[in-house]
Order: sequence, then C-alpha cells, then structure tokens
Amino acid sequence: MCSWLLLGAGSASPTGITLLVVVAMLLQALVGWTFRLYHHCYQFGSFAEFGIVGSSAFLIVLALVLVTAERPVLTLLASLIAVAMMAASRYCIRLGHDTVTRPCPVNRSCSAPQSARPAQQFGARRP
Repeated sequence: MCSWLLLGAGSASPTGITLLVVVAMLLQALVGWTFRLYHHCYQFGSFAEFGIVGSSAFLIVLALVLVTAERPVLTLLASLIAVAMMAASRYCIRLGHDTVTRPCPVNRSCSAPQSARPAQQFGARRP
C-alpha cells in the first residue's frame, strides 16, 4: 500500500488501494490455508516454510498483476516488501522460540532446568 502511494499517488484512489489490500489479504488467507501454511506443519523460519511462503506470494502476485495490469511494477514492489516482512516476522518467531527452548548449561544459573549435559562419544580416540 505504501509503495502504491509513493509511486502511483496520481492515478490511484484510496478506495481502490484499500480494496486491493483487502483482496490480497483474503487471497493470502485462502492460499495459506490451501498450502497448510497456518497449520503448524513447518518449523518457523525453515527453508521449507520459506518455499511455501514464496510460492503462496507468487500465486497472489500473479492474481494481483492480472487485476492491476496498468501498473504491475507497483504490485511487484509491494509483493517483494510483503515477502520480506513475512520472512522476517517468521524468523523472529523462530529466534524467540529457539532462545526459550535452548538447554541451560550445567555451570550457569538460569530459570530453565539444568538439561544440558556433557556429550559422551563412543569410538573416538583421545589424542
């Protein structure tokens, strides 16, 4: 929406932009449910999830470019910004989850239970 306002403010009406944003949100919900993006099938921030996010964004952009054939560059720019924001938010969620579920070392004091133990290797020779 911001890219449309910045680059195409002369020919775009606010109601048209709002309608386009609402259509994009509905398409994202529909395609996301179809690709099972919102069913927690993928680990947050993984390459598999990013592939599904990219595929769903590609389908939505294709539909929006067909609708906005007079200015497809703005739709493409907005879609790149949307994919970057989706990927960044999902990576932040994964980073927070990994930080919370990380085991606490034995020699440190933290609120997590003392779950980290020294690894024992079998078959490794000592130098």
